[in-house]
This record gives sequence, structure tokens and C-alpha cells, in this order.
Amino acid sequence: MSKETDIKIGLSFLDEYEQEFENRIGNYIAVQKSIRLLSSLGGPFSGEAGRFGSWISSMEEKLNLAERKLTDSNEGLAKLYFLRAVNEAVLGDSSISKRRRRVIEFYNQALELGYKPESRIYYRMAVTNQVLEGKKEDIISNYEKVVDLAGIDSKLGIESAKEIEKLKAQTGGGCFIATAVYDSYEAPEVLILREFRDDVLLTSTLGKIFVKFYYFVSPPFSDFLRNKSKLKVLFRENILAPFVKYVENNLNK
Repeated sequence: MSKETDIKIGLSFLDEYEQEFENRIGNYIAVQKSIRLLSSLGGPFSGEAGRFGSWISSMEEKLNLAERKLTDSNEGLAKLYFLRAVNEAVLGDSSISKRRRRVIEFYNQALELGYKPESRIYYRMAVTNQVLEGKKEDIISNYEKVVDLAGIDSKLGIESAKEIEKLKAQTGGGCFIATAVYDSYEAPEVLILREFRDDVLLTSTLGKIFVKFYYFVSPPFSDFLRNKSKLKVLFRENILAPFVKYVENNLNK
């Protein structure tokens, strides 16, 4: 077959993927924004994924077939990586941090290959970081790029500008006990505990049950601690600090 024929076949596989995704799941952004950790500890779409079964494998196979045919088309590969990001974000089953990294990597590959419009990629990066617990500054940066690229008068630009204002107005976000005690969602100790959650607790049934329980009981306690500096110091030095050290030592083994 000629290169032109291969490219047409590859793009056809991508069109099939998009159509089936839309028919089976619906609007991507609406779906991704509805994902919440408490309802999806095994993956952002784990409940649905369990029922979809072989369909998910068939969707991944469409992307694999397309990739084999699009080796000589940067435009086609850009679209492929864009859809791989979609696939990983909604149907992936790895830990939250790993899934976020993979989705962002796919979107960056799409950008490097010339995906247009760029604003669409940055908007989805922002949503991905919001849903999959990325850094606040990264989320704001992504939305700011959307405003610059799409313009403040565009629908996407206005939506992004509104999200930026909401994020800047937040003080604690959705943070719980560790964040309240260390006063930062990005504190090194908090990052260690998040890694422990993703790579240890969420890999077992009992661990998932514990995380659900923790997320149920911790918000009121973290609110209680947040403005009590002396109590925070006591809790940090006598409970959390030793536990974080223990976790860090075991994660590094």
C-alpha cells in the first residue's frame, strides 16, 4: 500500500474511535469533570470500565492499529496522541499520579507534532490536572495559556478565565489533615503521603477501604486543625512527622 493509503486507513481508525467514544460515553470534558476520587478509587472510570470489558480493549486496539499506519504523518500522529490522552484519562486504571503523568505526556507529544488548536490541548491539560490532583500552579498556567491562545472573547477563553479566578480565590482547596497541618498541598511531606496512598494503599482492597474511610472522617478534623497553630505543631511533630519518615523509608526500599 502507498503512504497515502496507510494514512487514510489510520485516520479512519481514529475517526471510528472518536465516534464510538462519543456514542458510548458522551462528551469527554463533561465526563472528565465528573470524575471524583471517592467514586473511582480503582480508576477514573473504573465502575464503567468493569462493565465495558472487552470494549475498552477494542478501543485501545483501534489506536494501536492507527499508530502503525500513521508513521509518516505528523498530523495523524498528533491526533493519535491527543486521543491516547483521552483514552488514558477516562479509561485508564493506573494510580492517579501515574495516570496524570501519562495523560500530560500524551498531550505534550500531540503539541510537539503540531496539534491544532493548541488552546484545546491546554484546556484539557488544565482539566486533567484538576481532576487528577495536579499542582495548582500548573492548572492556572494551563488556563492562562488558553486565554492567550484562544482570546478572552472566545467561549474557551472566558471559561478558562473564570476557572483562574476560582482557583486564585481558593485557600485550602480540597485538602485534608496533612495539608492542614503542613499548610501546603505541595509540601514535601504531603507529596510523600499522596505517593503512599497511590502506590501502596490504592493497590489493595483494604487500602481502598481505608482511603474511603479517611476521606469521610478527615474534612471536619482538618477544618478544626487549620486555625489552631499550637495543636497543629503537636500533631505534626508527634504523629505525622514520625509516620511520614516511616513511609518515606519504606517507599525508598
